This record gives sequence, C-alpha cells and structure tokens, in this order.
Amino acid sequence: MKRNTLLALVLVILIFPTLSTAYIEFTTSINQAIPDSLVYATSAYYDGKIFLIGGENLYSTPVNSVYVYENGSWYLGPSLPFSLSSAGATVCNNTLYVVGGANSTSIFGGILEFIGNGWKVITNSMPIPVYGAIVFSYDYKIYVIGGMNYSGNSLVPPVNYIQVYNLKTNSWQIIGNAPLRLAYSAYYFNGSALFVVGGFTQSATLTSSVFVYYPENNTWISLPSLPGVEAGGVLGYYNGYMYLVGGLYYVSGAYQLGEILYYYNGTWRNTNIQEQIPTQFSTSVQIGNKLIILGGFGPGNIPSNAMQTVSIYLPPPKPQIASIASGNETITVKWYDTNASGYYITYWSNFSQKVTINVGNVTSYTIKHLKDGVTYYIQIVPYNSLGNGTPSDIISATPSSVPNPPIIKVKIGNLNATLTWYDTFNGGYPIEGYYLYVNGKGINVGNITSYVLTNLTAGELYTIELIAYNKIGNSSISSVSFIAASKANLTVTVYKKINGFLVSWNSTSKAKYILTVSKENVVLLNVSTTNTSYFVKVPFGVYNISLEAVNIVGITKYAFILIYYIQPASPTVNWSITLNTVSLNWSKVSGAEYYLIYDNGKLITNTTNTAFTFNLTIGQNEIEVYAANAYYKSAPYIINDVRNYIVVVNSTAISISVPQIKVVSGENTDAPLQTNNIDLKSAIIVITVFVIALLMILVILRERSDNYW
Repeated sequence: MKRNTLLALVLVILIFPTLSTAYIEFTTSINQAIPDSLVYATSAYYDGKIFLIGGENLYSTPVNSVYVYENGSWYLGPSLPFSLSSAGATVCNNTLYVVGGANSTSIFGGILEFIGNGWKVITNSMPIPVYGAIVFSYDYKIYVIGGMNYSGNSLVPPVNYIQVYNLKTNSWQIIGNAPLRLAYSAYYFNGSALFVVGGFTQSATLTSSVFVYYPENNTWISLPSLPGVEAGGVLGYYNGYMYLVGGLYYVSGAYQLGEILYYYNGTWRNTNIQEQIPTQFSTSVQIGNKLIILGGFGPGNIPSNAMQTVSIYLPPPKPQIASIASGNETITVKWYDTNASGYYITYWSNFSQKVTINVGNVTSYTIKHLKDGVTYYIQIVPYNSLGNGTPSDIISATPSSVPNPPIIKVKIGNLNATLTWYDTFNGGYPIEGYYLYVNGKGINVGNITSYVLTNLTAGELYTIELIAYNKIGNSSISSVSFIAASKANLTVTVYKKINGFLVSWNSTSKAKYILTVSKENVVLLNVSTTNTSYFVKVPFGVYNISLEAVNIVGITKYAFILIYYIQPASPTVNWSITLNTVSLNWSKVSGAEYYLIYDNGKLITNTTNTAFTFNLTIGQNEIEVYAANAYYKSAPYIINDVRNYIVVVNSTAISISVPQIKVVSGENTDAPLQTNNIDLKSAIIVITVFVIALLMILVILRERSDNYW
C-alpha cells in the first residue's frame, strides 16, 4: 500500500490548557481493485457494505452490474433491471435507492429500490428525467438537483430544477431552482446541509462556484469559489472540513489532474498532494475520516478499476454538549463523541480555582463533591495524537436534584392531538409524575408519558405546559404550542358558462386544494391552489371532476361527473315560400351543436348549418325548428298552417300555397293556435286565384277540343 502525507499547519487557540499547535494530515492509498474498469458509476455505503452501481465500461457501454465490497473483498450483487450510467444513489430510512441516469436508448426518469435480492422501480415519472445530477435524501424525501436532460452529442446546458420525490406520498414535486444549471458537480450531504462544488454549467463550461443548500427551508448560500474551475471530482467532508479530490480541475491555464484541495477558514487551500491514480468522473463513499474513490477516467482517459482512499486526520472537533444535569452536590455532563482519543474536563466557579481532569475516552462524566446552590462553569476539551482539539462552549449548572424539563412532541389529528414526552435526566431520583397544563388549566396526569386531547376546536391555538416532579421538587416548565385542525369538508358548486365552467367550493378548514379535470381517462387539468374557485375552459362534453383538500390532518376528496352542456334558446327563423318549396334560415344559437327541422311532426333533417330548403307536402304543413346539443333541445320555433294546393294542367304542376302562419317562440309553445278564419281581403284574394285557375283549365280544355276536331 502506497502512502503520501501532508501536514498542513493550522493554529488553534484553546482555552485549556494553553495555546497549542494543531495539524491537518491527508494520506492517499490504493486498495483492492474493483472487478471492472468503470466510469460514470454511482455508489453508496449501505448495511456496512460499499455498493458500486452501473456506469460505463472500457467500451463506453452502459452496464447494469452491481458490485459489493464487504470484509475486504468484492463480489457481484443483484444486477439492475437495465443498464444505467451517471445515476445517483442514496440511502433513506435504511433503504438503498438508485435515482435517474441514462443508457444508450433513454434517460431513466425514475427511482429503483433495493429489495435485498433484486431491484424494483418505485416510480418512473420524474418531472424532468436527468443524469449526472446531485442526489441525496432528507426527511423521507429524495432530492434530485440539476443534471443533464438531453441525449446525443449536442452541447446542451444542464437543468437547474430541484425535484423532490416524497417516499410517504409517492409523488414528485419541483420545489425551486439551484443558483446555476449544474451537472457532474462534486457534492456531499452531511445530514442537514448539502455542499456543492464546481460542475458543468452552460454547455461544456466548468464553474468554480461553491454553494451550500439547506433542504429544511429550501435555501442556498454561496461560499468562496475555487481558485480554478472544476467538474467530475468527488467531495469529502469530515468534522467541518470539506475537501475536493480529482476531476477536471483547470487553473492557471492548465488542467491539474488528481489534485486534492481543502476548505478552511473561508479559503480553499492546495494540499500539494494528488491521487495516486488521477481520476475524473469517479464515484465515492465517505466512511468516517476516509473518502473511498472508485473507478473513473484514469490516465489517457481510460476507465480505471482503481479503489483509492484519501484519509483526513485532524485534532478532534468541538464537542457538542448533549445534556447537563444537576444533582445533590453533583453535576453530570454528557457530550457527543468526536472520535477523540480522550477528553479533559475543566470546571470552576466564582469562588474557586479551575480544576482540570483527564476523564479518558468517555462521553459523560459526573463531577462530585460540589456545593449546592453554587453555579459552576464547565468546558470539555478533546485530544488525540495530533494535539488538543477545539474546546466546547462553556456551560454552567448549579447542583440540585429536581428533574430536567421533559421533551414534548405533538401529533395533530382530526380535532385531537396526541402529546408524548420523555425525560433527559430525572435529577437522580425516580420521576413520580407530571403536571399537564392546557391553556392554563392543569391536572396531575400521574406517571405516564402520553396524553390525548380530544374535542378540540379547529383553528384555535393551544399552549401545552408540562412539569416533571420527583421527591425533591418540580422541574422547570416545558412548553409547546400548536393550532388544532380538522379534515376539510367540501361543498362544491358548478356554474356552467358558454366557454367553460366555474368550479366553486366551500371548505370547513383551511387547506391546499388540488383540482383535477379528466375526460375519457385523459387528465386535462391538474392544478394546486389555495383559492376556493377555478374557471375551467373546455368545450362541451362529459367530464370527471376531482377536488382534494389537503391539510396537516389528511386529505378529503370530492369527485363527481359533470355533464357540461347548456340549454340552447329557440332559434329565430326567417322563411320564404316559392311554389311548393320553403326556405328557412336563422342565426347561430349559443349552446347549440346542431338543428332539427320537423314538418308535420316528421324529422326532415338534422343539420349543423343555419339554413335549409325543402318541398312542402300537399295540404296543411306545420314546421318546427329546434336548436339542440347532445343533452338538451330548445323549445321549437313553429311556422304553423302552411297550406299547399297543387293543380295539374297539361301534365304541368301548378302549386298554389296559401300560408296561414303562426310563429311560436321558445317561450310561447303553450299558446293556443290561431283559427283558420280569414278576413274579407284575404277571402277575395283566394277566390280570385281560384277563378283564374278555373279559366286556365277551360282554355286548355278548349284547345284540346279544337285539336281533336
């Protein structure tokens, strides 16, 4: 095993015992080779093993292999269901996931879950499928930031979306954007903050930018940039120190391959040592102070099978105090381990000198033989072979023997809330019980650790106070407040308009609303809103409507089928008669899809036009015109009592139409019909026409008689 070492001098001022010089040490080494030469692979540390997943082989071909490193050796694990390159891997809730990636045919816009002896696709509906993205998990959610969303050889900028998959609701959401378009950045997530260094941004441009992202509140901050630009490296993080290894690092007019830089006190510093095999587009896992680097492009841009380790050694970081509890003439301090070789405890009061104790490699200690009622000041200093580390904050306590205040948690339900609590220190004596106060009204609930509040009022603020007591006395008050909630009950009303419909609703509780409109299993609209109405612009038809109200308590769903058609008005018809032919025309009627024309109760036509001509039948005719659609028909427009008389002379049809008309609009279909009586003027006209017709017949008969004789 080869080993290179750097000692970087850093001055650290210690409160105890004196000023001391501390060092940072980096070492590099080569371990057992991986089974295949891979680049663009992903990796994760899961169940005490290293998983090396997918990537591209020596022939630039994406693979589906999964290699597992355990107890110093590699073996082949369950393969992916398909080849993937440039995917991301993350562990969430003790489950391993592989996210995104690409192969020779497509970009995988989904997530694979490791199920012990294989993999299953849990989603393939990532809003923007990507590869080469930043992938990590937080609060039962998988985050996908940036990445490439194109295939082929064209230089297209990466995206900057923050896509989040909620493992509890099995749903995707885009919650914002990164400050830059990024792909193939070096990154590390420490459980609360994501550190992002370099990467590809616009097309093939490298960046020197360094960012920190906080998923808790979806915010970004910038850190000092790299001295050069970089992409395709890996990032380590240990005890507050961030360090960058390998990648395409371009500085001072040249590529520096295999470089190791670290960030300290607002500045990026060069370690002056390199990876033993310089790599680009490798993958890595962090295990304690060791960053294990797997594969990547090696010298000559040939995929490597190297397994390398970059180790960082520091004086121990600042201990974080877990708890401090006072007892009878004692103070017990607990702190979180910093991987130190041991710890010093220094304590003092305003009435005594400092006392220092080397307590060894422990994470709790009880200081005894103290004086009750006197405040003591305490500080923890870690140490290892490189020297004393950063001392803890100074804490203070006064010896006593009452319990520490309990820690309260609230789970809000539908007009109820479940309170649970636990103790951090019982004061040295068993807890005897608890006093519970709700908006100032208190009861002794006894020695229990949970309580359910029922019949709460939605929207009302409740303040909970809890006191633990033992035989010595009461703890201080633990307090928490919450606003009661209930499921939202919905009342929905739909208003049909000419160009769409308005969905309006009332809710009993404040919520976010998701309105979905679909037709024939095709989703036409899916919108999230906090408003209580939404206008949907669609053509006439039958639609499935779903409205969900989502709040902290749960989801209320209201679904129904909407027949979206409106009742058309009666058409206003203009008409004229020529011989035995009647011509009709009318204006287009809102809400109508077609028009029906009847003559004497018989359907003549079904037309989408606004004009129609047809021949009258012999005798009296009653014409009806309707405006209609798939679900509604208007009242008729009626042309009543059109009479057609036909006289045949010399094989010639002479049509005499005598209209007696009654027009009935859509609102007057129940009015009585007019009688067939005519006035004197009309009677004279009818008689005259009839006499003329008889004379014509006589003339024709006489001509025939003359010809005969």
